[in-house]
Amino acid sequence: MTTKRDLNALCEDWAAWHRTRRIFVPPMPSGVLAGMQPRKVGPEPDAICSSMLSFFNLAVLSLPESPEKEALYLFYIHRVSHIKRVASALGISRDAFYKRVESGRSQAYRAYCRMAESA
Repeated sequence: MTTKRDLNALCEDWAAWHRTRRIFVPPMPSGVLAGMQPRKVGPEPDAICSSMLSFFNLAVLSLPESPEKEALYLFYIHRVSHIKRVASALGISRDAFYKRVESGRSQAYRAYCRMAESA
């Protein structure tokens, strides 16, 4: 079994991988008003190509809709900064939010291990 630190690192890598997926699809057409604004041009991001992170993403997607999955997405994908405020909006304590994130991580990792065994 991996440690909490290893699972956190895996989820951080997954979140970075998740953010780079938009690079592989054509950009959304912009509206008329957006066409009048100068474009912000920066360096092209380096997209991460990893079968392990793709498997982990499938494992997260396969989780049933639950408070743990919601907390996992809020913490890693949406990067909420005020945990106390989010926990209050969910009707739970700050510690309960972190426990849900931890539970979601471990559920996703177990699903990932099952998928990796069968592949």
